[in-house]
Amino acid sequence: MLKATDAQSVWALAWRRLRRNKPAMLGAVIISTYILLALFASTISPHSPVKAYSGKAQMPPFWREKSPAGQLYSPEFPLGTDSAGGGRDIISRILYGTRSSLVAGLLPA
Repeated sequence: MLKATDAQSVWALAWRRLRRNKPAMLGAVIISTYILLALFASTISPHSPVKAYSGKAQMPPFWREKSPAGQLYSPEFPLGTDSAGGGRDIISRILYGTRSSLVAGLLPA
């Protein structure tokens, strides 16, 4: 059992134990990345999450050549577009959606 001494504070000991725990550090990296994506969503996202792009509904993601609706892949929309909103960019919607998810996750705490 580790005990705090004059040379090391309780926080220093806790940080050292956390750094040795690889799953905890991986979780911290994932959560930190998630928070950074939410904070910089307006800078990172390539398009508006609410703007509909006429004629570009149901575009497939980069791993599919053609969507079931017959649309061909476009590098302008890496994760494709939705059908319900008339062609909104999926990657932009995911980035902006991280903000809502963080609020919903942190509000009860």
